[in-house]
Amino acid sequence: TGYATANFDLWPQLSRFILVAIMICGASAGSTGGGVKVSRMIIMAKAIKREIISVISTRKVKTITMDGKPISEVVIKNTLTYFCVYWFIAIGSMFLLTVLEGFNTEVTVPAVMACINNIGPGLDMVGPAGNFSMFSPLSKIILSLNMLIGRLEIWPMLLLFTPSVRSITTRLFASESFILATAVQDRFDSCTILDDIRLNFLHQIDERRTVGCKRTLGKTLTGEDHDSHPVRRT
Repeated sequence: TGYATANFDLWPQLSRFILVAIMICGASAGSTGGGVKVSRMIIMAKAIKREIISVISTRKVKTITMDGKPISEVVIKNTLTYFCVYWFIAIGSMFLLTVLEGFNTEVTVPAVMACINNIGPGLDMVGPAGNFSMFSPLSKIILSLNMLIGRLEIWPMLLLFTPSVRSITTRLFASESFILATAVQDRFDSCTILDDIRLNFLHQIDERRTVGCKRTLGKTLTGEDHDSHPVRRT
């Protein structure tokens, strides 16, 4: 999959390395593109710089900022944790592909990076001129999971496999199904009541029309509807 205007697999080694680095860096924050995201890379680089400065100057306290606003320590910790989990999943997937397929790192590394970062084509056998058809079904499942992790982010995917979250999700689905069924039943009951009211109203109108017709017919037969005043003839 993916779209390419040139076979960048034929480019020099440095250019290919830059492409893989940009592939890992990814798009900006809030973008639908994959990768670690540029904002996380900036926070991580500033956090590493602060740690180096704190080692050199132990009394100096430096606050990490972005766009002139300070970043809390919780955000910094979450960013570093995300980066560690990201590489743990990526390296684990590369190891599994190497064991299952026996390919070298020039194939497994770009393949995993292309999937977990939602890029599409990678390098070498999975480059713009190649595809992923040489992988076994189990390897394709691993790569597909990497694509889901890269698209939906790491934390939501990990939460899906947490027992407590799964039980809460099951209860939520059950409650939503019950609410939906109740709403449908109430809607059906309300429609039935409205139909009954409409039918009763039409029945009453028919009865009134029938009574009115009978009265008119009776007056016609008895002559009560004729003019009681004599007609003056000239």
